[in-house]
Amino acid sequence: MTFAASVAAGPNAVDSLRAACASRPASLDVAVPRHRDLAVAWARSCRWIDAHDDGDVLVVVDGRLHNAEDDGVGAAELISRRYRARGAEAAAGLLGDFVIIVLDRPAARLLVARDPLGVRPWYQVASGGRHAGATDLATLVALPWVDTALDEKMAIQFLAMVVESRGDTLYCAIKTLPPGATRVLDDGRARTLTDHRWQLRTDLDVGWDDAVERCRSLLDEAVRCRLRGSGPATSELSGGLDSSAVVGTLVGLRRDDLVAGRLVFDGPWADERAYSDAVVEHWRIPVVSAPPWMPDDDESEELTRRLRRPVPDPHFTMFTGLHRALLQHGRPDGLTGLGGDDAFAACSPGSRVASAVKLRQGAVLAGIARAAARHPRDAWVRFLRPALHHWAPWKGDALPGWVRTEAAQRADLPRLFRRRPPRVTGVDAIDERIANITSGYDAAILEDRALVGDLAGRRDSHPFLDPRLIEATYGLDPWWPSRGDHTRALQVAAYRDRLPPAVAERRSKADFSEVFWPQLLKDEILTRVRTGPLVEAGWLDLDGFSALVANAQRGMATAAIPLSRCVSLDRWLRTR
Repeated sequence: MTFAASVAAGPNAVDSLRAACASRPASLDVAVPRHRDLAVAWARSCRWIDAHDDGDVLVVVDGRLHNAEDDGVGAAELISRRYRARGAEAAAGLLGDFVIIVLDRPAARLLVARDPLGVRPWYQVASGGRHAGATDLATLVALPWVDTALDEKMAIQFLAMVVESRGDTLYCAIKTLPPGATRVLDDGRARTLTDHRWQLRTDLDVGWDDAVERCRSLLDEAVRCRLRGSGPATSELSGGLDSSAVVGTLVGLRRDDLVAGRLVFDGPWADERAYSDAVVEHWRIPVVSAPPWMPDDDESEELTRRLRRPVPDPHFTMFTGLHRALLQHGRPDGLTGLGGDDAFAACSPGSRVASAVKLRQGAVLAGIARAAARHPRDAWVRFLRPALHHWAPWKGDALPGWVRTEAAQRADLPRLFRRRPPRVTGVDAIDERIANITSGYDAAILEDRALVGDLAGRRDSHPFLDPRLIEATYGLDPWWPSRGDHTRALQVAAYRDRLPPAVAERRSKADFSEVFWPQLLKDEILTRVRTGPLVEAGWLDLDGFSALVANAQRGMATAAIPLSRCVSLDRWLRTR
């Protein structure tokens, strides 16, 4: 199931939405109340949807609220009260994983609000006085009045591994509602309000001990608030620092119903069982294990037709098997460690050096000088060359060789690959970390994760992406993650008592690419890409694609996702 909720405005738009909902499986139990030329639809069978209707105002909440006192009432009734008190600003200040829909019958108003990070997706389209929106692309693409013309620029950017969600989609007419925003429709006129404004600033005066305590208390609250109203305590567990810290936090909150869920891999580079076993044995908790799900060609084709878009990258879809296994154990909700990289390690060496120079951090610069004197080559690779690259914005990152030069120009790739993070604080490393939010990178990742979870019938939440934790940690000293030559020094210090020693001392990260090669490197699939619509459209550089395939055949991890995008985009274009 991917459909959760949708809306429509305008006589033809409402009729076509009601017709589309009537064709859905009876098991979804879709409600479609209508008021004049406005309609709201939702799947009553969806366990995460709450609805409240007092006759005048209908509220549908898809997801969970994390910072609202419920006073013993459901989320939808709570929003109904806020709407009566605040009007179109009802979602302002709310945190959670949600889409909120309000139908105000007396005012003939339709309102849709999205959570600050974009954990829950929302797509929307407007044409000739007609409006529609939905939690999934396929619902909108199926409406007969919606223009489904391809957006070539976005397709080429998808091919080039530009990971952003900033409003545009692969369809020219369909857009996304920005995270932390509300779309208001009054008498056919649409406007967008900003509900959440990020309070991101430098916190360079915070001492180490205070930062450690801050990280501990913030994760405690981020986990605790996500347990309210959810099912039994469940957490993904890879054996990395992020997911292991979440599991340790759940143990500390005395959740005796805790179960960990993990993917198990057979390959030597992807297998992390030594670390996940250490967590399971340390806390003596039950674990549900599943192999990664790799769809075959027929399954990928069916998924592409169903989703009306390319299948998400394999490092998302591989979790489908785990979702299914956890559902069989009665675990529809869960937590993940997603976002730990952003909070504790998302600054490049070059931006950190540039920040140290700008902030005149003498101790840091002296340490780099000593390292350069002792091991000049190592210092050149780790610090000096990345700093020079950071200070050379005219150069930027190399354009992907598998994209033809003419296509890259049409998609504005040279500018995108030279783009610097927006200036928010003026400290390069902190602004680089913040750019994961401001660039739309996090929203794109979350939309794909939500799609995979919805397909399987499970939903995960991500404590390290709690806005309160983000605003309190992203501005800390960007050199702390490498303190003591550990790339996650602050995280280890904050959560050491929540980690088994084997995980706390870990320096490595798994490489999952070896899991993807059997599906991606089939001769028939590669031949299809070389002779298909990517070439006909003038997007794919055949020599560059051959080089990409050669890198994949050598097992280079950086080739996995680009190659999967070539395959998935080719397949989608063939099904259109």
